[in-house]
Amino acid sequence: MIPEICAQGASSPLLLDMKAMVGLNAVNNRDDVKLVQTLLVAFNSSRGMASTRPLEIDGFIGPRTIEAITTYQKVSSLKADGLVGPRGETIHSLIGNLQSRGYAIPPCPGLGPAPDKMIAPFTGAQALSMRLNGVTGATRSGIGGSSFGAPFTPTTWKIGNSAMIDVGWKDKGLFVAHLDITNEDGGESFHVVIRGGLAMASQGSPLGFDISLPSDPSGGGRVVRGLGGVSISKASFFGVCGVSMFGFEAGVGYGFTLFQFGWAPAPPGMCNGFALTHGYQHGIPSIGVASGVGAATPM
Repeated sequence: MIPEICAQGASSPLLLDMKAMVGLNAVNNRDDVKLVQTLLVAFNSSRGMASTRPLEIDGFIGPRTIEAITTYQKVSSLKADGLVGPRGETIHSLIGNLQSRGYAIPPCPGLGPAPDKMIAPFTGAQALSMRLNGVTGATRSGIGGSSFGAPFTPTTWKIGNSAMIDVGWKDKGLFVAHLDITNEDGGESFHVVIRGGLAMASQGSPLGFDISLPSDPSGGGRVVRGLGGVSISKASFFGVCGVSMFGFEAGVGYGFTLFQFGWAPAPPGMCNGFALTHGYQHGIPSIGVASGVGAATPM
């Protein structure tokens, strides 16, 4: 796992370097387990919830640690599956809650102050992205605390099955896209529909028409953080979405589509995250390039 910078609108961002899943039937690297145990104990202390049998920070997973994880998930309205992933909501929620309370997180493996050289390249871009996406107090809806990684680094989110149709006349068109999106860290999956308009340039008929079906062979794309470096949650995929397309047709053709989720018009690359998909499509013979903006909504 690539280290990730976590911040809660604070002057002291943290560097999270958790390697693998912790919890029930998980990988449970000892340092990762110590990290989760330290955060759970710290959270209880920050709320004045001292226990007569405090959780032991020993790096070994057991029934009490799994119970503590599940209890925290329930009180935080998270999925209570007893698992903490290195890029999941539970680890971000723990860190975010402690930082928002101004609680000094004790030293532990996999979490410490972020070096200045890692923060400087994108602190300004992150702040702009937060403003563009309605983030206030550095807390983003859907994450139990604000966290972000370096721009243009891969996430655990992936575009799976997809389908799309676009219709155009001369230089203008409309499109509808259906995407299945899955988080490989925790298995969350959902469906997004994107509807919008296009500016088109094509060689061939002035009438353009392309359709790709879920049954057509296609390749999904890994979601990569945009310039803002915002950590990707389910909420990141809804709202304004930029779309760029290239395709060629001869009855049956092939096309490429770049989706930019949480898109903003400037600077280039300013979005929550982006992914490239590709696959077979059917339509009127032509070679076409198009770009546009749509609205992404859940289905």
